[in-house]
Amino acid sequence: RVPVTCKIRLHGKLVFAPAAVHLQRTIRLCRRLEEAGCALLTVHGRTRYQNKGVIGTCNFDAIAQIKEAVGIPVVANGGLASFEDVARCLHETGADAAMSSEAVLENPAFFCGNRDSNGEYVDQNRITREYLDLAEKHPGAGTAAGQWPPYVNDHVFKFLYAGLQDHPDLKLRVNDARSFAEMNAVLDDLVERGWQQPCFHQESYKRHRSWYFRYRMPEACELDGLPRPEEAR
Repeated sequence: RVPVTCKIRLHGKLVFAPAAVHLQRTIRLCRRLEEAGCALLTVHGRTRYQNKGVIGTCNFDAIAQIKEAVGIPVVANGGLASFEDVARCLHETGADAAMSSEAVLENPAFFCGNRDSNGEYVDQNRITREYLDLAEKHPGAGTAAGQWPPYVNDHVFKFLYAGLQDHPDLKLRVNDARSFAEMNAVLDDLVERGWQQPCFHQESYKRHRSWYFRYRMPEACELDGLPRPEEAR
């Protein structure tokens, strides 16, 4: 038998309040999935309406109640910007594991706290350089010989997001690049310009410089001790 897993969001409305979450309806769904044979359940602690500009806060309490209500492993998803958030999430939800999606797209070194096996810090420059090297050596299964894999542009944009916002000319070059040489040249220029990185998993961590917080900039500025965007005007 092949195990079947499921991933859901909370039932609810586009209102940022606990009462807006239809928790009992969500729990009934989770129990039905378990009864139908679901082997593992991943729960994103937001409703389907909480997305992009209206993303809101991830509801760890709802995930905790779902975990208590079912007898299968539960994976918590949502609201994880750093590895410290993973520890807090597991503590507050009691979940069996945590899943990250967008944070890992920007920072693939997320789950190792941006430290390699030698304890050296892994910054965005190194991530981008190593990614480009691996992508060139191991093109995707659907990429024909000599064909440029378009997903490379998307990944590099996320890795270098903060620097590309400050240097629009390089942002255009990333978008237009069709070779690994062109991509590496953009990175070389950005490094030479001394771009300000988000500094993940360091004391100088700047959330407002992160692609992950692009739809939550007021929250990011507040956490970084900066004026909220609307207050800075």
